[in-house]
Amino acid sequence: MHDANTPQQRPDVVYFLSVSTKVAIILAAGLGERMGGSKALLRIDGQALAALHVARALEAGCDRAVVVARPGPAARLGQIPRATILVAETAGQAESLQVAARKVGMRGDVRVLVTPVDCPPASVATLHALFAALDNGASVATPHRAGKGGHPVACTSGVLAPYSSKDPAPPPPLRDVLAKHETTRTRIEVDDPRVGIALDTPDDVVSFTGKPPSFL
Repeated sequence: MHDANTPQQRPDVVYFLSVSTKVAIILAAGLGERMGGSKALLRIDGQALAALHVARALEAGCDRAVVVARPGPAARLGQIPRATILVAETAGQAESLQVAARKVGMRGDVRVLVTPVDCPPASVATLHALFAALDNGASVATPHRAGKGGHPVACTSGVLAPYSSKDPAPPPPLRDVLAKHETTRTRIEVDDPRVGIALDTPDDVVSFTGKPPSFL
């Protein structure tokens, strides 16, 4: 019998119920035109980049990861342990984040890690520092290195409310949403060379790995 005090769960929503839950969202639905292939499938350290982001997030204490990817790359990725792959063809990262936020039932004070796939995963120490800032009262935490910002973004679930809204208007860029939480945002200076690196082109991959890009 259903408890009247417990909200009914929708079968099409991935629920994260604990107030201590940490969820990673990896935005990997880009076309990868400049790279010459899907960045979700880009091999870094012997793994598909999307899977590498999942593994790093789990290593840093996330309970679950959500990957938003296009149909072809999603099929190539297959199943990733403790990850939910959402198949979508979106116009940009804001729309991909909307897909994830509408699918993930983030109830309570869930901590969310948001990262585009086209950057190397930050270190575990960096991710721990971001989550610690949320534990200390920040609503948003972002890493900085040498005065320059980078990814990922850590935030409380309420910050992402504009993406779970049913408003038919296009979702706002994440930077605009974060700007509204400036008074409760913490910028953390980290000694992490991966913060601020973007893997947009084959030359970027060569600079980072010493080898031309290859794909899963």
